[in-house]
Amino acid sequence: NKWGVVEKSRIQITPKKIKCEISPLAPPKKPLSSVEMTNFTMQTALEFAIISLSRKRQTEKQLRERLLRRYPENDPESIIARLKELQYLDDRDFADAWIQYRTQTSPRGKFALKQELLKKGISKEDADQALSGINQTSSLQNLAEGKWRSIREESILKRKQRLLRFLAS
Repeated sequence: NKWGVVEKSRIQITPKKIKCEISPLAPPKKPLSSVEMTNFTMQTALEFAIISLSRKRQTEKQLRERLLRRYPENDPESIIARLKELQYLDDRDFADAWIQYRTQTSPRGKFALKQELLKKGISKEDADQALSGINQTSSLQNLAEGKWRSIREESILKRKQRLLRFLAS
């Protein structure tokens, strides 16, 4: 919305139709002091961060960037500290969940997974800890078996060559 704040919605259901009204939380009509305005924008930024995290898991770095884009006048560190206190934001949990999801949907080697985590803003220590539980041999074996089934070459030699090129990349 045009104020850049969280919206409240009210849904009315009648026998003939469904009516949904959305009203933005605009600043109060009376002028606010600078302290009151800071508190108001901090509260809306916190609400924005909570809603953002409820839609998609994010790292501290990703959330910090979103907050800076949306609320450049606020310090995102206090909001991030509050979210950590409420246990809504935890890079270690994010890394564990992301590794589990990534190994199931699109398996990669440990090095590639670690690079992706570092790019997302996960610390090297958290990335190493999250990757310590991965059995790379079994994940590579599953990856190789899936690729072997998908290669449609007639010659066994050509299939082996394509599989080795795939695993080397």
